[in-house]
Amino acid sequence: MVETVAMRTHSGLSVALTTEYNHTLDGLSCTYVDSTVRDVRWIGSAYERLADVGQDVQTSDGFLLRTCERVELYSELGGADLRPVHPLGDVAAVLDEPLAVCRRLVEIAAGVSSRLLGERFIAGQVERAGLVLPTAHPLRQLVAEAVQLARRVRHEHGFVTLVDYPDLVERLLHRAGSASAKSLVVVGSGVLARSVMTHRIARRYQRVLPVTRSAKRLRKRLPNAGADVWVCSPGSVWDELGGADWDVVVATTNLVKPYRTQIMDLVVHERCRVAVDVSCVPLWTEPLDGRYHNLYGSMFSALIAEQNSVMADRAEQVRAAITSAYGECQR
Repeated sequence: MVETVAMRTHSGLSVALTTEYNHTLDGLSCTYVDSTVRDVRWIGSAYERLADVGQDVQTSDGFLLRTCERVELYSELGGADLRPVHPLGDVAAVLDEPLAVCRRLVEIAAGVSSRLLGERFIAGQVERAGLVLPTAHPLRQLVAEAVQLARRVRHEHGFVTLVDYPDLVERLLHRAGSASAKSLVVVGSGVLARSVMTHRIARRYQRVLPVTRSAKRLRKRLPNAGADVWVCSPGSVWDELGGADWDVVVATTNLVKPYRTQIMDLVVHERCRVAVDVSCVPLWTEPLDGRYHNLYGSMFSALIAEQNSVMADRAEQVRAAITSAYGECQR
């Protein structure tokens, strides 16, 4: 049967969440830990454990959304819940009103719930989270339509930040006084890491050295990389660095031992000039000799606040458009 979950219009914008399946979405729920529940630094420190908990309870009835600011489990049956399966779970909040859950997903995908308002990466993260579900699964279609609506509202209101995370990295490296470094070491192979590798900031360096445990796969993802981009494994990067100074950008969360220790060695080395850590699980929680800065530090936070002040009015317009589409409902 075809069940219409919501249908409202706003200034030419319409949303009809319809899915073909043999039961309704009455049980749609979201169990989440985000910055409204705990401080983002706490979420970062507990990220891996929270994600493992969510992965454990993720079934064919739901999907897990993980970003630097949130770990959220969406379920169509309302039965999956982070709280009873792990001590950390007792901090989770639950949203079980279907329209409110739909609206929450759209707001996240639109970037109005992001620490950096209007960031470019979040819609893709939400979209990929839904792809773990079978093609015909109702929640997969719901995610696709939520992302479609989010992108449409962003476009209509020009809600795309002109200063995104790679730009913030560039500004922080500049303000931190990095000038003598000849190489830029970028740790990671995901979307953010590749954005840093191909950003204009890379032109300041003689060479860019992406470091990943999946070097072969990254080379395939960077088919147009220039001769000054050398993809390295954690062990081979030292040979490429030689005797010149370097800067480091950490752009991955997947830093388990001994990989994590290898990257820490790169940062504490006397030839490392500046390190910017944009992982939600930072290498260190505090600045290191004035040359290490993480996502939650004062310098990065100030840059984010500066940019958010520019985007605040548009964020409210986007929220109003989404509210109009779904109506006033429990948050």
